[in-house]
Amino acid sequence: MLIGSDVNMRSMTGYGRQEAVIGDLRLTIEVKSVNHRFCEVSVRTPKVLSQFEEAIKKCVTRHIQRGRVEVYIHLHTEQWSGRQVNVDWGLAEAYYQALCGLKERYGLAGSLSLNEMLQLPDLITMEESGDMESYKEGILARVSQAVDKLVAMREKEGEALARDLEQRNHTVLVTVEKIEAFAPQVKARYQERIEQRVKEFLDNRAEVDENRLLTEVAIFADKADISEECTRLKSHCQQFKQLLASEGPVGRKLEFLVQEMNREVNTIGSKAQAIEISQWVIELKSELEKIREQIQNIE
Repeated sequence: MLIGSDVNMRSMTGYGRQEAVIGDLRLTIEVKSVNHRFCEVSVRTPKVLSQFEEAIKKCVTRHIQRGRVEVYIHLHTEQWSGRQVNVDWGLAEAYYQALCGLKERYGLAGSLSLNEMLQLPDLITMEESGDMESYKEGILARVSQAVDKLVAMREKEGEALARDLEQRNHTVLVTVEKIEAFAPQVKARYQERIEQRVKEFLDNRAEVDENRLLTEVAIFADKADISEECTRLKSHCQQFKQLLASEGPVGRKLEFLVQEMNREVNTIGSKAQAIEISQWVIELKSELEKIREQIQNIE
């Protein structure tokens, strides 16, 4: 039975956008997230808003626990008057005196124009004016709204991922049950092989080496028994299903669980050397690889 609509799983990919007018500021905030092993937040803002970067990161990490998140804040400057152009008059005077001195010393002709003065380094600068701290609360509130939209997208995609993964997990479980049901036939075949080997051994030896005979029997018996692997694999499938419906980030836990499932499948393939089981093992490996790819995108 597939999980219901109350799925809590999230994808790590999403997008959120929020436009805002805060006083005389007009902003567009975009938040994007992609797969990442840990939680990594990158903030790109105009220089005037750079003082808020750490606060913006904390705002994001309150909602996001895994994935690479990029926050872009675009400031529409035509709507904002918080900039001031300054002329360094002392530097202008120094430039002028130096240029006049050059002209007089070397007998140079010509006059210094305004356009030429504008090309001189550091003569004219622009700085932000006003108390930006007064905008902080409003900016963070809009960032939070954009992150909420991103989270909503991650949750919607996470629900689709959960349904796909549960179906694949169910396929794995059904295949394991087929192997488990077929296992007694494999043991019977091994029993026949053991009996044949014992018969050949006794026919070709005048005296019986009991230790060697017992060792041979034990090796074959161990090869034939895959019951423990099947039991563990079914238990992993049950844990997998429970994780899909659990609260909080489960991506790393699922990654570890799939590794364990692969380990059991490999052991089954190596121990139960029957064509039928080998075919099912191939199916299991294929399904687990698809699951592994999917959970790379789960928070």
